[in-house]
Amino acid sequence: MITAQEKNQGKPVALVFGGASFVGSFLCEALLLHGCRVICVDKLVDDKRKNLARCFASKDFEFYQSFDNQGIFYLKNIGYIFDLQGSSKMTRNLLTLAKKTGAKFLLVSERGNKETFSFGPVNGRVVQLADVYGPRMDFENESCLAQLIKAAIFGLPLRVPGDGLKEVHPTFITDVVYGITKAMFAPGTAGKAFTLINRQGISILDLAHWLQKETAEKLEIEFVAGGGRCEDKFLESTENKRLNWRAKVGIKEGWKETLKFFESEKKKPVLLDKKLSSDSSLNLMSSSRRQFQFRRALVACLIIIFSPFLFLAANVFWGGANLFMIRSAWRRADFKAVKMHALKAGSSFDRAQREIRLFSWQGERWFNLARMTADGVAQIGAAAEEANGLAGVVFQDNSGNPVLFSTNAMADLGYAYRQFSLVEAELEADQSFWRMMRFFGFGDEVNRMRKLLPKARHLILKAKKAAWLTPRLIGVDKPKTYLVLFQNNHELRPTGGFIGSFALVSFKKGKLVDFEVKDVYSADGQLKGHVEPPPALRKYLGEANWFLRDSNWDPDFSVSAKRAGWFLEKETGRVVDGVLAVNLALAQKLLAVTGGIRVVDFQENITAANLFERA
Repeated sequence: MITAQEKNQGKPVALVFGGASFVGSFLCEALLLHGCRVICVDKLVDDKRKNLARCFASKDFEFYQSFDNQGIFYLKNIGYIFDLQGSSKMTRNLLTLAKKTGAKFLLVSERGNKETFSFGPVNGRVVQLADVYGPRMDFENESCLAQLIKAAIFGLPLRVPGDGLKEVHPTFITDVVYGITKAMFAPGTAGKAFTLINRQGISILDLAHWLQKETAEKLEIEFVAGGGRCEDKFLESTENKRLNWRAKVGIKEGWKETLKFFESEKKKPVLLDKKLSSDSSLNLMSSSRRQFQFRRALVACLIIIFSPFLFLAANVFWGGANLFMIRSAWRRADFKAVKMHALKAGSSFDRAQREIRLFSWQGERWFNLARMTADGVAQIGAAAEEANGLAGVVFQDNSGNPVLFSTNAMADLGYAYRQFSLVEAELEADQSFWRMMRFFGFGDEVNRMRKLLPKARHLILKAKKAAWLTPRLIGVDKPKTYLVLFQNNHELRPTGGFIGSFALVSFKKGKLVDFEVKDVYSADGQLKGHVEPPPALRKYLGEANWFLRDSNWDPDFSVSAKRAGWFLEKETGRVVDGVLAVNLALAQKLLAVTGGIRVVDFQENITAANLFERA
């Protein structure tokens, strides 16, 4: 059972590097069945997209095609990281990501790898594989088992290296994936190395004879000097007992499933070892055949020549499309979609930047600006997600650490501020960019962006400061109570309007614990003694005494706020840590955004249009 913290639509997130591979595609499917949201990263070389056909049908599956996509490393809320590539540089990057996010880490390594693994503070483990077979298996693998199964499926001679007495341990793909998920999710596996290999071995010669009997064609067995890579012996990890894993699928059942898959695929490899005379092959080639090959070669040449332009245009189009989708996502406050589209836009512009280098054109700088802008927007979206998470903790009693949410938001906003600062500096320095934008008719849009960037940076600084203050304001360290004054701006007072009512809002350990709304006259009626009003209050309003309702008599709100707190203490005995004021005009603007609310006590819908009348 998965016990990770459930985030992002309530589902744990698993990041799989090398997810389009033979083992990776089955792992992605298994994780989706486990209820995970899966983020897969792979280069999709050798037409591996079909391996992920089932995964692409799931709404919980995301795919990134480039290992160079640095946007992946800005993702948060990742619970599990699977590294199926084992590249030393990428593994270090993934370990850094695991340390940053607190994710559990698993590295898949080939048996026989002598490298020692040190995970440091990361919750990591290693599984070693060998002799894995099954549907979608990779026949580029040079192992003895892979080469024998390939030969049996496609009717080639069964090549046995040496005397054929070395053993292989055929391990079916479903057993391997079960072992990988168990090593990741089971308790007590941190820092351990497991060997997921079938204990039941068989000599290469015996396997060749068995395959010879199982296939319909009469296959020959050839003894060769090479014939594939074979392990000398089977070494089982002493930690396997802790994992309680063993292979369950026998060679007969596994071979049947593998053969069924490749027969349905109808894939035939190029048989490079068939000996055909070049003269006879030329004689068999007809004139129409030669014409067909000429046309095919011509089309291939044209594709090669124009492919950089096509790829460049496609990346520019998708980058722009994702930027457009950011606007609609922002308007509906879907910050997860904002971050996702921004990351995709950044990836598209990053690829466009690399492709345009082929033409030695200075447009590379412009795509770099677009990428940095998209990166900045992605981090704002990430910060907004953190703010939503914090709001859930404070107001909806969700679990979570307010300080962690605040820290993450500050980091995201800091990165966005740096990106926007770099973009602004580049825009001011590159006059050729302005000339090109004006030439294509985008001068007004770019000028608007030029004016917007300083405002955006100013707002980011304010938001960063608010994120830093929030844990203190919501009583993480000690309880806090605030006085909220509701001011009717249709009856003017120096700070905005007459105080008709007020609220006392209390926070404790980062959570809202109380919200009381009271009529101001109920508090003023409790004042004991006489407070002399200001001369202007006595003269123009005829007040002989001074109360909380008229405490905002000074236009300097800091002065009026202190006085309101003083009156509240004298009238009710409550001491507050801060004072806020809300005007009806602000409430009207909020209702215009959120829509009407139902006031059950009065059986009425209050909207921006009828607020003042009903109030």
